[in-house]
Amino acid sequence: MNRSARSLMSLFDYLNSDPTSSTSSASSAASQISQLLQQAQAKQGVTSTGTTSGTSSAASTVSITLDALRANATATDAKKNAVTLASEIRATLDEQYDGKTGQSPNMSAFSGRALAIVALNDDGSFSKAEVAAAKAELRERDRASALAFLNSGDLTASSLKTYSQQLLSARNSMSEEERALRDIDPNLR
Repeated sequence: MNRSARSLMSLFDYLNSDPTSSTSSASSAASQISQLLQQAQAKQGVTSTGTTSGTSSAASTVSITLDALRANATATDAKKNAVTLASEIRATLDEQYDGKTGQSPNMSAFSGRALAIVALNDDGSFSKAEVAAAKAELRERDRASALAFLNSGDLTASSLKTYSQQLLSARNSMSEEERALRDIDPNLR
């Protein structure tokens, strides 16, 4: 078997692997996001239908996608220095743990830079479980991206070239921390 066939088989094995064995499965992440949004709404005086308490007579709903949350986090985090961002991440994780035992951290809405800072753990402020969860979230995002490409249509030389260019473009737009993590961790592309 030639090298490209082994690589392709390895890619398919990776994409077809069971994501539930990961510490960050998509279904648990979605339920945790839902819980966090409900908690945030409760703190801001928003009812379960999405209307603000006593300020609107017409019911309105707002749905924020995970991609939108990530995009907002990415834009916000890019403006911060690494030390400030690390302390904010630590506070966010501590808030998630507040009063809950045995709960794994929910990092699904974190930016790639925030995940890389946790995974690199340069200042030692994150636990081994948090580092593993950050790496698992990044691997899941990589896996989802590759699956989306493979499911987008026929695989042709042109589509593979376009996908490769998109990967290079994404790498060039990554933060210094993301590139450093991907350079030292062979499980991340």
